[in-house]
Amino acid sequence: MPSVILKGHKEGYEFILKDVSSFNEIKKEIDEILKRVQNEKTSKGDKLTFALNTGNRLLNQEQRTEIEEIFENYPRFSIRRLNADVLSKKSFLEFLDNRTIHLCCEIIRNGQIKEMNGDVLFCGSVHKGGILKATGSIFVLGSVEGVIHAGAKNDALAVVCGNMAHAQQVRIADLVEVVSETDYEDMQKLIYVNDLHVLDTAEVTELKTIRPKVFTQNGGLI
Repeated sequence: MPSVILKGHKEGYEFILKDVSSFNEIKKEIDEILKRVQNEKTSKGDKLTFALNTGNRLLNQEQRTEIEEIFENYPRFSIRRLNADVLSKKSFLEFLDNRTIHLCCEIIRNGQIKEMNGDVLFCGSVHKGGILKATGSIFVLGSVEGVIHAGAKNDALAVVCGNMAHAQQVRIADLVEVVSETDYEDMQKLIYVNDLHVLDTAEVTELKTIRPKVFTQNGGLI
């Protein structure tokens, strides 16, 4: 039974690596297949790309380097992408972290920056000069006199929900709005990036319509 299966696609070839086979056997078969493809007259001179599907096997950096070294012997060929059906523990924890709503009840004082992954339910206090920054959306039930920054890794789909009437700034992704006393009424508001890539406001009850994924992900939190 082969350890490596070669499939052809419009965008190039795909190697399916059997996760039950030894890595040495996989390397050997990859080299044999590349040698055979290189010698085919019908494809001589063509530049071909290969995707590697490792199934339930995760290749470490050393193994990736060894496969790359095999490809270096065949200048016509290159690796297009590497796919796996499983995640490393680190990647899985990061995946969960970015999709979990985190409770924060801290006091963020002048000069302090609190950075968090994923969505945040904030029940604390941001003093003037303090910054609360999250990669996801921020739902404010506490008080804000400083800066709120949602979508900190350039996620323009993130939102800010809460009373921002006394904040210094509201930021979403790369957009910044300096808040004056007349910008927001002293009540809960939804702040989001509209289709013109400008910060806009709406009633919190419109979250389900404006950002259905955010609403569903957080279970209609606010």
